Amino acid sequence: MERKWLKVRHAQGIHNVALEEKGGIDEINDAHFSPRLLDAPLSPKGIQQVSKQRKQILESELLNTIELVITSPLRRAMETAVGIFRGQKAVNQSDNFPPIVALELCRERMGLYPCDRRESISTRRICFPDIDFTMVESDEDALWREEERENLEEVSARGLRFLKWLWERPEKEIAVVSHGIFLQQTLLALHEKVSIPLQDSLLTRFANCELRSIRIDESDRDIPAPNIDLHRVHCARNLEKCKICGDMVPKKHAEEHFSNTHAPVPCSMCKETIAREAFDNHKGEICPKRIVTCEFCEFPLPAVDLAEHQEVCGNRTELCYQCNSYVRLRETFSHQTKCPGSVLNNVESSRRMPRAAEGDGNGRRRRDGNGVSNKRLFFTIAITGIAVLIGSLFFQRKPEGS
Repeated sequence: MERKWLKVRHAQGIHNVALEEKGGIDEINDAHFSPRLLDAPLSPKGIQQVSKQRKQILESELLNTIELVITSPLRRAMETAVGIFRGQKAVNQSDNFPPIVALELCRERMGLYPCDRRESISTRRICFPDIDFTMVESDEDALWREEERENLEEVSARGLRFLKWLWERPEKEIAVVSHGIFLQQTLLALHEKVSIPLQDSLLTRFANCELRSIRIDESDRDIPAPNIDLHRVHCARNLEKCKICGDMVPKKHAEEHFSNTHAPVPCSMCKETIAREAFDNHKGEICPKRIVTCEFCEFPLPAVDLAEHQEVCGNRTELCYQCNSYVRLRETFSHQTKCPGSVLNNVESSRRMPRAAEGDGNGRRRRDGNGVSNKRLFFTIAITGIAVLIGSLFFQRKPEGS
């Protein structure tokens, strides 16, 4: 029987911000002992991280398969658990909302630091009505020690007890919201002390709000010492290590494992076979048959036809109501910067002739140059006409006098 566990470290808390500002999370300094960090809540950045992780889990449909959520009873972990696995129920009533249970076994390394000391359960029960606290035995924090911090060996041992408790649960897929040190020490103990093969990437320190998936098979359980040799022979005969992901897979299911996990995926749009890890990028950015929209008419069409469509579509014209001329769609932007009727062009013109309409300093407005030229032309024509008229009259009278 296979079990799947989703391990999630809490999102950024205010204690993370305070400790990073002091030069290091694992260095002891005054920031660790600040009373304001008691049972530290999430920071504004941490709340954003929760929202982003919630969206990713919904998109991947992981929420539909999770049967139970276990959370540390520290505030930052509970805020993360509720934010990711509850969210806004009214948004989509079809979403799965697994029960959330608080458990002391998966809390952070205990002692010394106020940020790792929890508030009373009676107080937290009011703030977190969606969480079941029946597994927490004491109302006040009886495990936190003021003078001494839990050592890493104790954390590892507690982590293995927690994993044993998880294994004995009836649920097959469980999400765990806990803390960086606890999660790392638990997985290291599982790998080194129980000899469960885990990838190196699973054994590093978790980032805030990071999610990692772990699958444990029935054959990975603890084996009594007298039977270990026989068990190893059995594993060598029936299991093989996947060359791609490193998981131990039953030999009879090796082909199915490769097909479902690592085999190239055929693209339903272009019919090409794509490597599984590159499929999402192919589907969204590369596939020639993916649907895109024309930048001119916003018509959806396959990407392979976009260039030809836009070549035609961009040559269509529309009337510019500012200058009453027809402009090709592909030249609309450049036309707007040059159009004599556009606001932008008028602004540029006013910058080039900033004093064209200013007064002359005596309260009179300057005359427009074109207006003066027209008046002079009319005046010249009028004088010429009068001269011609007088000349004609003069020459008509002279013969009469003679």
